[in-house]
Formats: sequence, structure tokens, C-alpha cells
Amino acid sequence: MTRRGFLTMALAATRSAAPARLLVPLHRILDARASHRPERMQHLWPSLWTEAARDYRQGGIDFDISDGPGEVRISPADNPIFVGLRRGAINLVVTDTIPMYWDGGRASAGVSTIHGGYHVCMVALRYAHGNQVAFLSVNTCVCMRSCTRCCRTSS
Repeated sequence: MTRRGFLTMALAATRSAAPARLLVPLHRILDARASHRPERMQHLWPSLWTEAARDYRQGGIDFDISDGPGEVRISPADNPIFVGLRRGAINLVVTDTIPMYWDGGRASAGVSTIHGGYHVCMVALRYAHGNQVAFLSVNTCVCMRSCTRCCRTSS
């Protein structure tokens, strides 16, 4: 076999192979205790979530989405108590604000952590936004800023 024949065969093999897709289970929870205004919810689902899903799809990630009831209760120590989380999935909890203990009073739009063995991403509708500045200020649902304080203490 010549080099030209080998390179032609290798090129044909790479073109015919479909890129691998990753299917991630995502469980959406709307916080029953939060004060959601209808216009904020209309802002999240059609615009922010569609933009985030498109960005993930371009990277080869699709979501198996399920919805369920739930709420976020706050303990006396300001540590959240989640109701309705699902194991084996990323739990996207939509609420109005992130607990101050987790974001240090910075009014974060979202945080991601592992809390009690559950994978939790919280989105604060009050501060959520779409892509603004490439690589610096991206969609809240795409880039959840991890809070090192809650990652250390919540397990």
C-alpha cells in the first residue's frame, strides 16, 4: 500500500464516522417557594435555555430532560435543603436567588455543586442572562460558576 492510498483511506474513515454524542440526564425543578414572575419564566425557557442547549449541542452534548416538583428550604445556618432532587442526573433548580451562604453575597446568577451526593445546578432567575461577552460573560445555563465554599462544605 502506498502512502497516498493509506492517507486516502484514513481520510475516508474520518469523514464517514459520525461524531459521538453524549446524552446527559437533566432533571428540572422549579422552586415552589420562590417568587417567580411570569415574565422571568418566559425569559428563561424560550431564550436562555434554547441558547444554552444550542451551545451544548454544538459541543456534542444533548439532554434527556425530565421535570418534577420541588423546593429549596433554608436551614437556620443558611444551608439549603432541597426537596425533589433525583440521583443520577444533573438537577437544574430554578429559583429566585442563590442562598447567601453559597454565593457570599455576590448576587450570583448560578452555582453548581455536589450537595449530599446530588449534582445540583441552581439558576437565580433574578440575575440570569444570555451570552454577553464571549468567554467572559456567557449564558448562565452554560457556565455555572462553582462556589468553592459550598463544594468544600456541602458533601
